[in-house]
Amino acid sequence: MYVSLLVLQLTLFNIIFLGIEVIYFKKLYNLLHGFEYKQDYNYRNGKFKRFIEAENLRFYRFKHQVELVGGEEGKWLEVQLPDAIGDL
Repeated sequence: MYVSLLVLQLTLFNIIFLGIEVIYFKKLYNLLHGFEYKQDYNYRNGKFKRFIEAENLRFYRFKHQVELVGGEEGKWLEVQLPDAIGDL
C-alpha cells in the first residue's frame, strides 16, 4: 500500500512538471516565432523601404513638399500632403 502511494505521488508530480514544461516551451516557441516573423518581414521589405526613402529624397519631399509613406508588409503606398494645404 505504501509503495503504491509513493508511485502515485511521483506520477502526479511528473504530470504537473510536464504541464509546466509544456507551458514554458509554448512561450519560448511564441517568442522565437515572433523573432522569425520580424526578421522575415525586415528582409522582404528592406528594398521597398529603401526605394521609398530614395524617392522621397530625390523628388517628393523637396520639390513638391509631399511624402511617400509605405504601408505595413508593402501592400500599399500613401502620399502625405503638408499640414498647411494652402502652401502648395
